[in-house]
Amino acid sequence: TVIQGNTIGLAAGGLTPIVTRAGIAVKPLSSFYHALDTLVAANHIARVETTGVFVAGLEHGVRITSNSIHDCGAAGLDLGVAAVADGPTPNDSGDADGGGNNLQNFPVLTSAFAGSTSVRIIGSLTTLPGRTLDVEFFSSPSCDPSGFGEGATYLGTFPVQTNAAGFAVIDVSLAAQVPIGAALTATATDVALGNTSEFSACRGVEAAPCPADFNADGALDFFDYDAFVNCFEGVACPPGASADFDADGTVDFFDYDAFVVAFEVGC
Repeated sequence: TVIQGNTIGLAAGGLTPIVTRAGIAVKPLSSFYHALDTLVAANHIARVETTGVFVAGLEHGVRITSNSIHDCGAAGLDLGVAAVADGPTPNDSGDADGGGNNLQNFPVLTSAFAGSTSVRIIGSLTTLPGRTLDVEFFSSPSCDPSGFGEGATYLGTFPVQTNAAGFAVIDVSLAAQVPIGAALTATATDVALGNTSEFSACRGVEAAPCPADFNADGALDFFDYDAFVNCFEGVACPPGASADFDADGTVDFFDYDAFVVAFEVGC
């Protein structure tokens, strides 16, 4: 089943609310007739009274991608353990629990920094080992009252691969203009199985840090200059810092010059 390109909860123009009980519910007709491998893509679901998209406990392989979901009365995305929506489900260790979409774990976002034309997002994902997952990112003017979701504007997708422990690092820069203070969320979809998670907990978007604040102490001063020189000479680098200041893959005097320019210009 493909549910794609619809406007739900709003008039065709995408602005005027229409009284709508719920968005999309993927549920079995009976224990013998299922809606497995459903695709829910590029829909605009807003201002419905309850859940935006609900996946019942017996269904899996429901791929939920590139939608705009916001201002719902209940959860924007809800994976149930039975036939009734039950709100956000916490992640579990090893992602071994069962339910709608096998209760695929959602990403955990730790920081989001907005520049003038891009946003950098850092986080992690813990699920089954050796899996490839598509992590989708969304922004909203504010966080859902539950603290999870929603996703008004689709920003982009970043693929990750989990290691033998089921862990993957998320560190991606997306070409998108996101205002400071917006709420950022993400979902994870197991590429092979098609299971999409619920929305992650929100992370507020902050201003991008000053690149010349090399020791990341919030102040631009000669301690940053000394820290860069030590890093450049191979003595020691602050945690997370690199002497490859221009990010071209090589540490050379172009990096030194780039740092001096940034230091003199300021933030």
